[in-house]
Amino acid sequence: MSAHRFSGADVVVVAGYEANFAQRQRMDPQARAHRIHDRAFRTVYDAAACGVERIIVLSSAMMYGTTLHTTRQLPASRPDHLSWYDDSSPAAPPLTGFASDVALFEESFAQAVAQLPTGIARPAVTVLRAAAIVGGEVDTLVSRHFEAPRLLVIRGVERRWQLCHVEDLASAVRECVVNRVDGVVTVGAVRLENGQWVPDEQDSDVVAARAGTRVIAMSESAAFAMAQQLHRVGILPAPSSDLSFAVFPWVVFPRRLLELGWRPRYSSLECIDVLAQATKGRVGVGGRRFGGRDAAAAGAAGAAVAALATAAVWKQARAHR
Repeated sequence: MSAHRFSGADVVVVAGYEANFAQRQRMDPQARAHRIHDRAFRTVYDAAACGVERIIVLSSAMMYGTTLHTTRQLPASRPDHLSWYDDSSPAAPPLTGFASDVALFEESFAQAVAQLPTGIARPAVTVLRAAAIVGGEVDTLVSRHFEAPRLLVIRGVERRWQLCHVEDLASAVRECVVNRVDGVVTVGAVRLENGQWVPDEQDSDVVAARAGTRVIAMSESAAFAMAQQLHRVGILPAPSSDLSFAVFPWVVFPRRLLELGWRPRYSSLECIDVLAQATKGRVGVGGRRFGGRDAAAAGAAGAAVAALATAAVWKQARAHR
């Protein structure tokens, strides 16, 4: 890369969250970490050298972890007891898995800005933490979750789905540039409820029906134990910690953007339509895609698998043929 690659630019947008699951699978973990760290530092140093005024980092709301119970004060009109994160929420980045890549980029980026030599003007920084992204060529944990024969849910957990279309992410970037927004900004689908803007959350039954599939429920202990075992032997590409982001809610309220007048074009269900079209014809289990004979085998397992293709499941499926 050249230090002059940003010459003449006032704003640089960098994807801290590349949303490319296939690429991540092909890379050695140590090499991947080095690449993430190096890309963050190069972006900051090259931008500063070229006099860039602002860097916008496209990150993910995975930085907040997942939520199950209320931890924040919610509007009185809210009918449920689920919580969400907003721009002021503290990050709780995971230590392993796909989501940890996001945390590593944000951490490396912040270090690079802090370590800029004296005398070099520091660019202003905006970090956009988005809900699960859909559209374009996006390939993520969430999009691959919808390639499974059934949509996995955890018994006793009300999974609420919120998504963000790439076009809405782009319009959020524009809003931040025009209004010179600094710091962390959350972005995701919203809707009007009793005259108030709230996150556009949809439950798993509604989402599954919209996607043209059905749900399969498992206990939390069984789901994560099997995911851990299958990852250990190399069957599943993602560690069990990543399963959290598929089966537990992580919802954001884009407060700062809404105050600026930003409105998303796509609802969460319209994002599901986009996602269903993008994953049409694909069959995957736990992030691993199948083709040919493998696809037929995964299909034969039917409702028995979503992210967990255990030997016991396969045995049960064969017994019912």
